[in-house]
Amino acid sequence: MVQTSGFKDAICTDETNGNVPSHDTFILNFAKLMKNNTGDIQNSLPVLFLKTLMSKMGGNNKAAYSEREFNFFLAMAASGDKKSYEFVSGNLRGMTFRHVRRVIASRRSNPFINTKKDEIIDKLRQHFQRIRGQLKNTGMRIAFTVGIDATIVVPAYQHLVEADAIVGGAHPNHFIDVSDKSTDDVKALVKDCLDKKHGDKAAEVKIVV
Repeated sequence: MVQTSGFKDAICTDETNGNVPSHDTFILNFAKLMKNNTGDIQNSLPVLFLKTLMSKMGGNNKAAYSEREFNFFLAMAASGDKKSYEFVSGNLRGMTFRHVRRVIASRRSNPFINTKKDEIIDKLRQHFQRIRGQLKNTGMRIAFTVGIDATIVVPAYQHLVEADAIVGGAHPNHFIDVSDKSTDDVKALVKDCLDKKHGDKAAEVKIVV
């Protein structure tokens, strides 16, 4: 929810009888509220957007975003609605959709469904190194067992937005990258998957334990 407390007082005053005042009157009233309500208004999302907008319009294209602004753009991008995001971000002079998606991707670990054999081996080696380091024996031989757990899943295709991939197919089409595709291309790809042009749907997921 966007905080708007205090803005009604800045826009509508007694001298205007509830009508929208002139620019000068609005600016003066808004300045008074900014000084007298430092906590409520100065930290509100609309004012934070306004500060960034003023900075960018003044020539600073690398203006730093506040944490609240940043989280707002992250939440919008996570919805996956690119058109809505670009409409709002464009009017607020915000971050590009591509940049926010890169930030989201950098904060997430690789989905386990896309874990490669080499990555599993690397994780085991790292675990062995920790054990040897704790026991102070770098040449120690370690006996281990790798188990595979299978879980039945509902056969269906899904666009995994945070990973920019289509999931739900049987191997080797279990993770189809769509990071370079448009929304229409993704829809067309899902249709192809439903038409079995990319193999069958997965019936279960196997995890190395």
